[in-house]
Amino acid sequence: MPVVHKDAEKRARQTRKRALRNQSIQTRLKTESKKLLTAVSAKDSDTALTLYRAVSRLYDQAAAKGVIHQNAASRKKSRLRLKVNGIGKQQAVATSESTKRTAKSKPE
Repeated sequence: MPVVHKDAEKRARQTRKRALRNQSIQTRLKTESKKLLTAVSAKDSDTALTLYRAVSRLYDQAAAKGVIHQNAASRKKSRLRLKVNGIGKQQAVATSESTKRTAKSKPE
């Protein structure tokens, strides 16, 4: 029977504990990101902005815990922010197009 050292047993316990924590954090990140993207596709800017703040905080916490890399967190936050910012621009373009006047034709 092989000899299992105490430190090896401890490392195995630590690994299992970290894996469970990482999995729950990653699942929560994906769920909250999907909620944000749903709000963005529905063009709900207030909800999207509120959700973005929460998701941004979650990404920062995940990076601090080592669940994801800091650069990956920054990249994902940046891409989500661009989508949230795009809501206002799309709404502004839609309203400006609806308020445009048609050019009058010159009488000949």
